[in-house]
Amino acid sequence: FYSSVGNLPSAGRFEPFLEALSELANSDDMEYLQSKIPLPEDADYTANNITAATFVNPSSFINFLYDATVVQGLAACKAKQDNGYFTGQEHYRATLNTSILGTTGRILFDPSNGNRDPRSGLYTITNLQKQNVEGSSNITLTIVETDQFNE
Repeated sequence: FYSSVGNLPSAGRFEPFLEALSELANSDDMEYLQSKIPLPEDADYTANNITAATFVNPSSFINFLYDATVVQGLAACKAKQDNGYFTGQEHYRATLNTSILGTTGRILFDPSNGNRDPRSGLYTITNLQKQNVEGSSNITLTIVETDQFNE
């Protein structure tokens, strides 16, 4: 399993997240999650496509989704008024002022454009090296990490 850029094993935050996520791979949690997945009428998939394997060996993007969800939830709590409501602009401003140490590293936002501050990310330089498949005209690509950068 190749963890996403912000969650290389050396970062030390991805493994506990993956372990907690894998605990969802049980029949009770799977039944509940599958019951909550909205499906359009013309969907070519079913809720059963979300399986225990999804939580044991998830997409490398799931930790970015997790961090984004946590940031948005915390920003909503900051933005809410006494009546429990807030506007989109209030939520956006609260998001810009939210910072957490997530599974992808320290998360900060650039107030000039709302993007994640690139100084808060971990980047890698990765080479894809061609490998010939013996007896075939096919090739495979091997991922080789060459460098890490974090400002």
